[in-house]
Amino acid sequence: MSTLPDCQYKNITINPGNEETACFIRRQLLEYNAGHVPPDGPFVTDPVQLALKDDDGNIVGGITATINYFRARCYIDMLWTDAKLRGQGFGTKLLQTMEQMAVAADCKIILVDTFSFQAPHFYAKRGYELYGKLDDFPGVGHSQYFYKKDLR
Repeated sequence: MSTLPDCQYKNITINPGNEETACFIRRQLLEYNAGHVPPDGPFVTDPVQLALKDDDGNIVGGITATINYFRARCYIDMLWTDAKLRGQGFGTKLLQTMEQMAVAADCKIILVDTFSFQAPHFYAKRGYELYGKLDDFPGVGHSQYFYKKDLR
C-alpha cells in the first residue's frame, strides 16, 4: 500500500485573473527560466508599432512587434499593407525597418508566423528560415508557418 505525501495546499481552485496576476505569473516563470539559462538583458519588453501613411495621413500599412530584451529577440506580431500597395516594396521597407530596430536593440533573432493565405513566400524571399508548420490550421486546407531570421 502506498501513501501520498502531505500537501501544503488545500482546496486549490482556478479563478479569473487580472493584469497583476499576469505580471506575477510572468515574473515567476522568468525567475525560474533565469535559473537555467541566464538572460541576455534586463527583464523588459517593448512593444513597437510603425505606421505607413499616405499623403492624407491615412494608415495604409504597418507593423507591430515586441522586442524582448531578456532573451534578445524580436517577435513580429502583425505586418499589413493595403491591397492597393502590395507588391510595391512597402512591406519589405516595413520589415527592414523593424529588423534595423531589432539590431539596434541588440536582438539576436527575429521571429514571425504567418498563414498560408497570407505571406509565407514574402518572408522566405527575405531570408527568413522556416522552422515549423502546423497543417490544417487555422482551418482545413490552410497552414500556419513559423519563421526565424538570425540577426547576428
